[in-house]
Amino acid sequence: MSKTISERARELARRAGLADVSRPVLVAGLLLMVVAISFAAVRWWPSESDGVYLASAQEVPGASLEEDSVDELVESESIETSRVPELPESVAVHVVGAVLRPGVYDVLLGQRVSDAVAAAGGLLGTAAQEGVNLARVVVDGEQIRIPTQDELVAGGAPTVADTPASAAQSPSPSAAGSSAGSALIDVNRATQAELETLPGVGPSTAKAIIDDRQENGPFLATEDLMRVTGIGEAKFAAIEDLVTLQ
Repeated sequence: MSKTISERARELARRAGLADVSRPVLVAGLLLMVVAISFAAVRWWPSESDGVYLASAQEVPGASLEEDSVDELVESESIETSRVPELPESVAVHVVGAVLRPGVYDVLLGQRVSDAVAAAGGLLGTAAQEGVNLARVVVDGEQIRIPTQDELVAGGAPTVADTPASAAQSPSPSAAGSSAGSALIDVNRATQAELETLPGVGPSTAKAIIDDRQENGPFLATEDLMRVTGIGEAKFAAIEDLVTLQ
């Protein structure tokens, strides 16, 4: 017959050397042990909140979503940046006339006619540099013609160096008729377009003539034109017979 619970308890107490301890004291000791074990279990057992706190950021759905959003934003900004068109760093110009090596040259964006002439080897000794605006900024695809002194005097050398090729304009029929016919150009009354029909006179020189007569009064003699910036003896000799004063 199996032992009863009381018998088993007395046997365990005897083995533990507690056979002489009274039952109430033994029961009280057991109760204290149970309470201590329960308290320890509640105090040290990890809760669900502890598990959430110990979870890594990679296991939290919100964290991965934020990282994905940042990656997408960086990628989209990189794509938008790559779509920005790049400005050309150089332009091609055709340099002809009285230069050492006529031809097509690439010059940096924003450089001037003087830089294009330097790329072509520089001016020849026969070049009429007063017949071209060396300070003008070049444009892509234009032709820069440097006349010789003989061409400037003869008035037979067309020049496009005073204006970009894209902005060059033909003189009006009335102005062309004044230059080609018997009528002379009145430098005290002529418009800028009429002055530009004179050989070797571009927009900048024509404007300088108008500015001079407005600031200093009308020209009293045709030789007074040589006081205008851009008109030297050679250019004056080319236009002397084509101008008049009134």
